[in-house]
Amino acid sequence: MHRNERGINMYDLVIKNGKVLDGGGSPWVRRDIAVKGDKIAGLGYFFGGGKVLDGTGLYVAPGFIDVHSHAEFQVLAAPGLENRLLQGVTTQITGNCGDSATPVVEGDNKLNFLDPFARQIYISWSNLPEYLAQVDAVKPATNIGTLTGHGRVRYCVMGFKNTKPTRKELDEMKRIIAGEMEAGAFGLSSGLGYAVGSYADTEELIECCKVVAEYNGLYVSHIRDQKAGLLDSVREAIIIGEKAGLPVQISHFKASGKPNWGSVQPALELINEARARGVDITVDQYPYNSGHGYLLGVIPQWLQEEGREEIVIKLKQDKIRARIKEEMASFDWHARLIASLPSNRQEYTGKSIGEMADEKRQHPVDFACDLLLEHGLEIMIIGFWGCEEDVEKVLTSNLQMVASDGIEAPSGMVHPRTYGTFPKILAKYVKEGILSLPEAVRKMTAFPALKFGLNGRGIIGSNYQADLVLFDLKEITDVATIENPRVVAPGIKYVIVNGKIAAQNGRPTGERKGMVLRNTSLVGGKDVYKH
Repeated sequence: MHRNERGINMYDLVIKNGKVLDGGGSPWVRRDIAVKGDKIAGLGYFFGGGKVLDGTGLYVAPGFIDVHSHAEFQVLAAPGLENRLLQGVTTQITGNCGDSATPVVEGDNKLNFLDPFARQIYISWSNLPEYLAQVDAVKPATNIGTLTGHGRVRYCVMGFKNTKPTRKELDEMKRIIAGEMEAGAFGLSSGLGYAVGSYADTEELIECCKVVAEYNGLYVSHIRDQKAGLLDSVREAIIIGEKAGLPVQISHFKASGKPNWGSVQPALELINEARARGVDITVDQYPYNSGHGYLLGVIPQWLQEEGREEIVIKLKQDKIRARIKEEMASFDWHARLIASLPSNRQEYTGKSIGEMADEKRQHPVDFACDLLLEHGLEIMIIGFWGCEEDVEKVLTSNLQMVASDGIEAPSGMVHPRTYGTFPKILAKYVKEGILSLPEAVRKMTAFPALKFGLNGRGIIGSNYQADLVLFDLKEITDVATIENPRVVAPGIKYVIVNGKIAAQNGRPTGERKGMVLRNTSLVGGKDVYKH
């Protein structure tokens, strides 16, 4: 029992009477938590202290960690990051799917498709140190770390060329990646289902990842095919990890399309076989059977090979549209909802492309092409791809950690995962007995912290960062829906970021104490980034 013998200022914050889940998977224990500055000073029973929070009836867990976030530009345009913070998220990893905020070709940001806030930001940086300085300056509400996007690097070196890189081009890509890693990137992400990342072959990715391995980073992949080619795509990710000698994370793991439902099981078996021979490969997943992305992402990739200006020219051509119609003859346009567009035309929002095409008596490809042309290609959609059985199969695997893949937008619809991922894990899967509470918390805290090298986070223990969430499990409900996605789940009582109460009872407090996180793995006995 710790008694405060030095007066009320011994601690800045004491959380009393809470049921503490340490993040490592242990059952809860009743302990007080003392916070001094931005660190946990100790666990026990404390008297006196500074501000006291009564945790009676509440669980206290490490702050949730979202390792698949598309907030590269949102953090600059809206640094309160309320959509994550109010879920209990205290740390985000951005730069996923091959599309990061850096590097940047001067005066050119044409590849930024994944963050709608990019349109609101003047890009004045060219590399990771300059970008992170801007993130630090806006004082984000959550901690922010980033990956470097392979697609971004490839574009900076090769543009939209769908060719194998020359030795000189590959060396330049590797040089850029090394610089980004030295500046604190946690690893390299790839978006092999998108142009321009899809133009890379396995050999190119292995060579790029060898550089990342030198800095103890990891490879995070939106794999090449999540449909009929799922197993081959998982094999490719395994090969890259084996040959480059680095950990691998498969992003938003799923089997897309009804003919492919059930194939997550053999895919998980492939991963377990690889782990048995020493490959560090795991997955993340959002707990939904629908997704959110750009309409351009479902259009055949050959259309995108020469860049945006050429896409616009091609979309106007009847022969191009005829080819798209032929290749997408079986595509279900009624399963793609229009989520947001720059003009924010409310009569489109929430309706399917198939429905709108029927209303206008157009072929859905013609309607989609016209919509893209009208809105500068910046159309976001919500698509339905999966089945609940697959979601639960992956969720209950010990290979899985929770991540949102959430994309906030300044207007229009977003996917409910953007506001509801982490509460849904508790409200549905814990309450229904599909996951135990300690295991669910582990998947949202200690496991992602360990995998991504987020030292000092993801665990409740002395000298760990004071990133904490207090929640009432009985009160938490899954309220964010496709129809009404921007709804904050009740039951998240307090969110504490680096020792400060950042949110209380579903509202931000105005405290923005998030930190810029950098990979500080040791290379040759020296920190690769000097703070």
